[in-house]
Amino acid sequence: MVGNSWVGYVTYRSGTDETIKVKLLLAGSEPSDDESTITLKGTLGTQFWGGDQYWGGDVFFGVPFEGRFRREDFDPAGSSEEFQIEVEYEGKRQIEINEIGIRFSSAG
Repeated sequence: MVGNSWVGYVTYRSGTDETIKVKLLLAGSEPSDDESTITLKGTLGTQFWGGDQYWGGDVFFGVPFEGRFRREDFDPAGSSEEFQIEVEYEGKRQIEINEIGIRFSSAG
């Protein structure tokens, strides 16, 4: 697979910043392992105007992107004809991983 490259991505939902490890178990003619540590950025931010309420009522600006999927890219090293993916998460908050993907490109 000389001249080929690949990029990985994770689509997810997370309210707070969390860290996962994605490990590619490469198989085929050159077996090896590749591990990437990825920070999943949360969609919960701080409230505007320095408080949790706006003008003393029950309405505040809130978080405009809460619940939306985000995407983080990562660059796996190596190459392989076949692979498996392992994911490790040790956090205490709930995260939702929608998809982990690998995109290949060839230089020839």
